[in-house]
Amino acid sequence: MSKSSLNQTRSLAFWFNLSDQERLNDIVKETSLHINYWQFLDSHEKRSFCKKYLSFFSKNQNRKSDDYLDLGLMIPVDAALEEIYFYLPLTLKKKSVEDISKNFKTSDIAKGIFNENLQVTDITDKSGLLLKKPQTNGSYCWVQSLHTTSDGKISENALSVEPFANNDGTQITIPKSMLSTALDNADEHNKCYFRIRICVSKSEAKSFVHTIKPADKSITSSYESTKFIDFRLNESRLLPNEIEPQIRKSQGKFCLPASRVDFLLAAKMQADIVGGNKEFHKSRFLEPDLWKNYFSTAMENAQQHISNGMVVYHWKKETKNEIHFDDFIAFVKLRERLSGTKLVWRYLLFAFTIGLLGSLCGSLLYSGPPNLDEMKNNWSNVFDTGNSEDTANGSMKKLVAQQNEVRTTND
Repeated sequence: MSKSSLNQTRSLAFWFNLSDQERLNDIVKETSLHINYWQFLDSHEKRSFCKKYLSFFSKNQNRKSDDYLDLGLMIPVDAALEEIYFYLPLTLKKKSVEDISKNFKTSDIAKGIFNENLQVTDITDKSGLLLKKPQTNGSYCWVQSLHTTSDGKISENALSVEPFANNDGTQITIPKSMLSTALDNADEHNKCYFRIRICVSKSEAKSFVHTIKPADKSITSSYESTKFIDFRLNESRLLPNEIEPQIRKSQGKFCLPASRVDFLLAAKMQADIVGGNKEFHKSRFLEPDLWKNYFSTAMENAQQHISNGMVVYHWKKETKNEIHFDDFIAFVKLRERLSGTKLVWRYLLFAFTIGLLGSLCGSLLYSGPPNLDEMKNNWSNVFDTGNSEDTANGSMKKLVAQQNEVRTTND
């Protein structure tokens, strides 16, 4: 038997709102979607009460042990693009969403994400970055930053994060005002790129990550944990009923409006991959010195995991013969042997307790309770007293019988 957290898998969704739906095919050809899932949760490592208490007062308390979902979208400069929508089967607030376009200021990170030799140019009078190919000095894409308020938060006219119908998930929208600005900035560079990060709490991660643990994990010094990463995009049967009609109305047909989808899963190096689906492309070691800078210093748990070593698993799906695909699925089964100081101490305490109970039971069976001799003496005295009384009564009865016999003879 095993203990599992096999919740219902839920699908994400991505679609456009187009002013001219006949432009869909041309837009799809130039659109690509990058999805990174950073799996940092360590369910076997629990913090002490003191650490939990101190982290409660930390402004970064929600960033100690969360997973992260990065969404990167490359789109063409096309006037038909009105709005961009993402549906996530998560309960999110706007503070859980972060614009990470600033990370592209580090050219090595830009090279790592796009797998291209790129040069970064910061345009001071515009909120964004220009990526160029140094070999030709030609533009690669324009990276647009989302507008912010005076306190550094994402502006309402740049990104909206709203509960979906009946609070069944969250809809993220890049509205027309932000999209128009981005496309104007990218006009001479042909393509525009957005990238946001979503903080996924432990409870919300169950939409993508299903964990199975052995039932005896509490009485062993280590155990094997099996994780199923089941990531789905635009799979209609796993979406709320309202999504598919909304997609058809917004872009003219139900399809995933991208010619290429890349999904990258970053997991601990100690985890072994034991299964996957056909879209699996490749895997590689994540360079710690480079990718630590991809997360802010406030995300110390993420930086620590990357320093300890992580592996990236890459799935890829592309259109063939200009035929759109309706959905995308990435599935992987990971197995990891978990151990740690806390598990070892818990096992030693359990073993000591079992040994102590066994010793006590053995002593009781061999010599009985400590006051057994006293109990035996008390019971012996009771029986001895009873026997003396019986003997006296017997003698008295015999004497009376003899006297009666003498009287009868005399008579």
